[in-house]
Amino acid sequence: MKHLRQTLLFILLGFLLSACRHTADRLLSIEQLIRLKPDSALSLLRQIQYPERLSDSNGALYALLMTQVINQSSDEGHKSDSLISVAIDYYKGTKDSAHAALAYYNAGLVAMDNEDSEASLHNFLKTIDWLGESDNDELQFMVRYKMSRLFNLRLIPDEELRLGKAALPYAERIGNPLYICALLPYITHGFMQTNQLDSAYKYSVQAIQLAEKENLVRTLSHIYSQHAHLCMAMKDYKQALMYRDKDLAILFELFGEENEYIYDHYINKANTLTELHQYDSAFYYINKAVEDTTDIQYTTRKSLAKAEIYAATGQMDSAYYYMNRHADLRDRLIEERDKEGLLTLHRNYHNDELKKANTRLWQQAVERKLQLYVVTIVCCLAILLGVCIYFFLYKRKQQEVLRQKGQIAHQQELLKYREIEKLQAEKDLSEAKEREAQIREKEALLKVEFFKRLNETCIPVIENPKTQQNIMLKDEDWKVIFKNANSIFLNFTERLKNQYPALNEEDLRYCCMVKMQFSQTDIAKIMHLEKDSVKKRLKRIRTEKMGIAQETTLEAVLRDF
Repeated sequence: MKHLRQTLLFILLGFLLSACRHTADRLLSIEQLIRLKPDSALSLLRQIQYPERLSDSNGALYALLMTQVINQSSDEGHKSDSLISVAIDYYKGTKDSAHAALAYYNAGLVAMDNEDSEASLHNFLKTIDWLGESDNDELQFMVRYKMSRLFNLRLIPDEELRLGKAALPYAERIGNPLYICALLPYITHGFMQTNQLDSAYKYSVQAIQLAEKENLVRTLSHIYSQHAHLCMAMKDYKQALMYRDKDLAILFELFGEENEYIYDHYINKANTLTELHQYDSAFYYINKAVEDTTDIQYTTRKSLAKAEIYAATGQMDSAYYYMNRHADLRDRLIEERDKEGLLTLHRNYHNDELKKANTRLWQQAVERKLQLYVVTIVCCLAILLGVCIYFFLYKRKQQEVLRQKGQIAHQQELLKYREIEKLQAEKDLSEAKEREAQIREKEALLKVEFFKRLNETCIPVIENPKTQQNIMLKDEDWKVIFKNANSIFLNFTERLKNQYPALNEEDLRYCCMVKMQFSQTDIAKIMHLEKDSVKKRLKRIRTEKMGIAQETTLEAVLRDF
């Protein structure tokens, strides 16, 4: 009887080992197939029945391969990280650095697709740690390329540039021109954002030459567009226009007709033509960009471009209208982005709940599997029950120790990257305030220019600054000027009179001319005085009538009034 039980035990163990070996070999074959035929790999993975019953190693590899296939699929939407967490939990407790690095990399891709930049950055850094000095150039390149792209999206150009340059040697070692052409624009962008335009130009030209040599048409479109932006920043508007035309030629070749993507490039070309003072052509292309009320960012860019063209051609009414429209759309765009942020938070919360539920299911499956093994072993050989129970308890204790260590490490990493997030948020806020100040300054200049244009009929010196003839202004002319000032600058003369009661009507006339940024020579022509007399009169208004400190000029006070 004893020999019979031993024979049955060996037969059962042999069957279980054979099944496990078959599944392991199948998973390894699928792993080799993923890069060449991801659809076939996905089909084979779905044929594996009851994946929750797989051993820990096979279950981890299955979770890793399934996540890898999903990441390579372009039609997948929001992705859950609950599956890849199974692989990470297993491999981080082993010495299998290759699979551990691949698991963290795919977890980073999932987090990146879910717009969780903190988790994505954490997983990519873990990937680099596990890779170490590995000769897996493909993964070494991809993780640094994805991090450079992530910092590009987060508007952190220094890190975008650093990671891009770190990825370049691996891309060159692989020898894949697609990898190099995909990476060089991020390096170029990093140099542009850090104001290293000469270095940016060098890498941009390198990208153009390689893409043209390899005839990478789709990649060339993006590279040409970026090079045109770079030329605009370097004020080489003719070369910028040339690359705008090259970009549009490729887009027409690819799409064969006009579409919303091409319309956005029309706006870029209109901006370039404005800088070249080719205003008719600029109007032509800005009008070819069809209005799209569903894309607020596109409409915002178009409104700003129109405002700049109208301002350059002296059509201040239209310029002021489109500048106001741009400001309204910009505020609406900020509100939409805030809403998207809330949706992302909700989505991440739902993803965390799904991850917890999936973990519970896997734990339940493991418990059922262990119970089945225990029952089978008890039925086959009761004498080994004590050993199996001891092994089970020991293994669970080890898993708990590893889990606690992982939680501690995760909390430390979380604190570290929350500090990075805080610093970046402060930097983003500072940059946003700086951009807002620039827009307000530009709006103020447009108002002053509009004010001057309204008064051209009254004051000839505006129309012809070099005129030498005497200028005679009637009281009616001054009334018109006062009316224009009050309309554009929100009751300018009335507010000035209320705040500085000592000012008389003639003082207000001087203030209006200073508001129009007239020189003292121009004011002297209008008021029929010597330049020194005008200078003394302005000083007397500033010190005696308005009580302004010596270190502050009248022009500075009135410019912001």
